[in-house]
Formats: sequence, structure tokens, C-alpha cells
Amino acid sequence: MRKIFKTDATVNGDRTMTFLSSNGEVDRDNDMVDPSGWDLEHFRRNPVVLWFHDYEALPIGRCTAIWAEEAGLHVTVEFPLQGVYPDQVYDLGKQGFISATSVGFKADRIHLRQPT
Repeated sequence: MRKIFKTDATVNGDRTMTFLSSNGEVDRDNDMVDPSGWDLEHFRRNPVVLWFHDYEALPIGRCTAIWAEEAGLHVTVEFPLQGVYPDQVYDLGKQGFISATSVGFKADRIHLRQPT
């Protein structure tokens, strides 16, 4: 499953950006992901950030921090040094052209709430 929603990114400097990647609101599939339901153990072992969940392509960055709180799942992404593939992703995010993030998950491993 992939969930995408519009969000704002915070440019932190040092080629890092922080995103709210998921929240407890109803998504386009009419699901709600409880922010307290994230199991991040496996992701933390290999915290690569992929472009459009493309597992065959090189990663666009690495997650240097990830945390869940009541507002949702937050991530800080470090992008490669300038000139390293795919540098344009960081530049587009920094300029505000990329305004969405998404998470991949297996529904049987998180707590889903049906909207009321």
C-alpha cells in the first residue's frame, strides 16, 4: 500500500529536509493510519529513501531521523552531496516543487482505523 498526501517540507540546511510523511487523517483510499501504530524497527536497519517506491533504482537519500507522535510520522532526509545522482530531487524539494511524500506499508503490521 502507498499513501500520498500534500505536505510542507522544512529545509534544514546541510542538504537535509524534514517532512510529515503520514498522519491520522483519512487518505485517498478512505483509510486512517494511527500514528502510534508504526513499527520502524526494520526500516531503521536500512533507512534508505526511494523515489516513487522504486526498489530497483538508486535511493534519493537516507533517513537520518524518524519519529511518530500524535500529529503523525515525521522523517528527516539527508540528500547526497551536490552533483551526485539524483541531485535534482533535493533542488526541487528545496524550491517547493515537490510537495508530497508517501509511505509504503503492510496493513497487517499497523493499526488501521476506519473513518467514522
